[in-house]
Parts: sequence; structure tokens; C-alpha cells
Amino acid sequence: MGIHQDLAEREPWPSKLIRRALANYVNLPRYIKSMREGAERVDLDGQPAGKVDKEAAKHASERRQEAPTKKRMERPAPPAKSRTNKAQPAASNSSPNDEKLPSRTPVPEKSEQKKPLSMEEKLKGLQQKFEGR
Repeated sequence: MGIHQDLAEREPWPSKLIRRALANYVNLPRYIKSMREGAERVDLDGQPAGKVDKEAAKHASERRQEAPTKKRMERPAPPAKSRTNKAQPAASNSSPNDEKLPSRTPVPEKSEQKKPLSMEEKLKGLQQKFEGR
């Protein structure tokens, strides 16, 4: 019996939701990395459920090699600074016809990285999305 069938027997979720949840889980990098030949498999109760066989380990190894590597994102070049005379007040030489430059919004120095969602959070999100249809 497969894990999708175990979940279908235990949970009142539609089969489509179970398939999506499992697809999300098995595509996680940490899951793919854990699929090494001889590694212990675990069932839904956290109990040992056999070992990863050679074929599954080979498939996971191929998936690891296909996965794109994370590269540091390049920051765009800062805009060129204008060469205005800072000693001269800006209002003294301006006329009503002069175009004003749009104000610049501050850019945060570091963007905060979101904490990865747990499997339970992903399942809950998928269930809410599915129920919303």
C-alpha cells in the first residue's frame, strides 16, 4: 500500500489535495537529499518503514544534479547622481516650469528572507486553497 492510500484512509481530504501535498513534499530539497541507498524510510506514525532501495536513491541523485543552484542575486547598479551645486539653495534658481524629479523611496539594505514553511503549514495552505474553490 502506498503512502497516498494511507493518507486517504486516515484523513477526510480529497485525493487531489493528497496528491498535491505529496508532490510538494517529495520535491523538497531536504527530502531529495535524504533519499540515499540504505537510508531508513519512515511511515506516517514516525516508525521505520523499510530502507531506500538502489533505484530510488539513483532517481534522487539525478534529481539533485538537475536542481538549479542558488546564485547570489546581483543588485542593480545605483542610479547616477546628479551634479548639482549643493551650496546653492534649490528654490533660488527654480522656475514654475522646471520639472521636479520624483522622490526616491528608500530601499532596504537587506531583504528579509521568509522562513521556509513546515509541511504542516503547506498542507494547511493547500487544504484552504482547495476548500476555497
